[in-house]
Amino acid sequence: MPKFLGNRVGYATSTSSDGGIFNLSSQQIFLKLLGKWDSSLTVSSPVPSTDVASTRQSYIVFNSPGTFTVSGSGYLNYTIVAGGGGGGMGESNYAFTGAGGGGAGGFRSGTVFIGPGTYTATVGAGGIGGVYPPSNLQATSGSPSSISGPFYFTTIESAGGGYGGSYTPARNGSDGGSGGGGSGPASSDNRTFGGDGNTPSVTPPQGNPGGRSSTYAGGGGGGAGGPGMSGNKDVDLPGERMKGGDGGEGRAWGVIAEDLLSGLTLGFQGKNIFAGGGGGGGGYDSNYITYNPNSGTGKNGGGNGGSGLKIIPGTSPVKYGEYGFDASANTGSGGGGGSAGNRGPYDENNSGGNGGSGIIIISHTY
Repeated sequence: MPKFLGNRVGYATSTSSDGGIFNLSSQQIFLKLLGKWDSSLTVSSPVPSTDVASTRQSYIVFNSPGTFTVSGSGYLNYTIVAGGGGGGMGESNYAFTGAGGGGAGGFRSGTVFIGPGTYTATVGAGGIGGVYPPSNLQATSGSPSSISGPFYFTTIESAGGGYGGSYTPARNGSDGGSGGGGSGPASSDNRTFGGDGNTPSVTPPQGNPGGRSSTYAGGGGGGAGGPGMSGNKDVDLPGERMKGGDGGEGRAWGVIAEDLLSGLTLGFQGKNIFAGGGGGGGGYDSNYITYNPNSGTGKNGGGNGGSGLKIIPGTSPVKYGEYGFDASANTGSGGGGGSAGNRGPYDENNSGGNGGSGIIIISHTY
């Protein structure tokens, strides 16, 4: 009789010779399916137990690095999301330029045949958003996520999301799993371009490019499901002038149709969608003094960009900038780009948001 992959995931083991996939990391989440787990087994997870149509699937979720051991051989389904890129730093003293949003981490799903041995799930960290002086830290790309194993197994890796562009220091949006959004003071400046997605190239693509900046408004970071949007320049609508570009859409996880019926509620607001782009930072227009947020919107857990004009209630219009917001953890989404405008009383003004850490989800039929 053939031996199925990990036929002891979801079962109580009784002897040291029992085969299967075993939890070696406290960060893994196990899902009980079809009542196959022994009732005495304690499940340390907030995920509810749910039957999955007529297909028996067991899932393991890695929110941080861990390992799993396989006896026998069989097919493993995987979704691997890398860390999202950090948002760029907005400019306060010259050109009043909003920065690009961070690109989403690479998103890869598929099925692979694996044999016995110990496998390592590496979950990438999110990139750091650019920080205004005195720290003067440059934005960084997200870190890759991967599954690696014995010598006969080919590592599967998703690339980290690209960082968002900035005017100072002069940086384009970076290439990555998805590209970071661009930032620049004028359309002729090459800092306006967003980074390329799906870098390095894989099939099917793991991400999309970042959006281009307009004059003064940052582009949105690319997402696994679509490109980042370009910043707007002269849209004479309330709240739209010098608006940062929205981040690109993310993607739903899963390999087989039953995955989204599994009862797992992961990602931003539990919607099981990952790897959205960060919003671009808003620009500043000296003739536009009515407060309307002009930040780009981060998607699927991506950070919103900063608004280029921040008015404090009860005061005259103040030309403060606003920092980009952090992406949510374990979404692989990009951080928001910092806005244009003066730093004001807070050092964090104009700084970019941090990218979200990645996630790995594996499953097999038992």
